[in-house]
Amino acid sequence: MNKRIFTLNFIEMIECVIFDMDGTLIDSEPIWRIAEINAFKKVGITLTKEMLEDNTAGMRNDEVVQFWFNKFPWEKPDFKAVEKDIIDKVKELIQQDGKNRAIAGLDYILEFFEKRNIPIALASSFTCFSSSFNFFILLSFISTTLTPFLL
Repeated sequence: MNKRIFTLNFIEMIECVIFDMDGTLIDSEPIWRIAEINAFKKVGITLTKEMLEDNTAGMRNDEVVQFWFNKFPWEKPDFKAVEKDIIDKVKELIQQDGKNRAIAGLDYILEFFEKRNIPIALASSFTCFSSSFNFFILLSFISTTLTPFLL
């Protein structure tokens, strides 16, 4: 069978593409570490990137806050405030430096699907997606060529 024909037929079968943000669209782990170090410093806990890598890498934000509270309890602010502080810093860092942290080839693959009118969606444990910071805004911070479109 002709490889090109097979490839074209396969692409025609794609109805939607779902990306996982962390590690697929953007190298976000360093961003999370910076935000976590910053937030925990405010409650009197000095963490290093090695401590975060060894103990909490891959955990959801709420799990990270609970983990460090169990090791080094603090009085104020409450968990939700620390979680929000981390998320706010992550958003800020993505807005400032997202394009530089985008995974190589991101613009190509997003443009590839956009040209074919294939809907793009996002799966993430990043809980801050709302009307004020949604997937399309995220893409505008990490992609240099994508024109966001609503489905």
